[in-house]
Amino acid sequence: MEHKMPAWTWWHTAIVSAICVGITLLIYFTLDAVFVVFLFIPPLIALKQIGNCKRQKRCGEADTCAEKENE
Repeated sequence: MEHKMPAWTWWHTAIVSAICVGITLLIYFTLDAVFVVFLFIPPLIALKQIGNCKRQKRCGEADTCAEKENE
């Protein structure tokens, strides 16, 4: 008894291509999201710290602020 493989038709190719494209896009967008997060978080943290320093200077706590800026 010889088991025959089904003929490889155009829709087999279409399904496999769609799966490959889907996986590729998923990986791409995941890496892209990680990259964007790492790109944007440090400036936001820095801006927050600068804002804290400006507020401390207004409140008369300039000593602690100057120490933080030197680090």
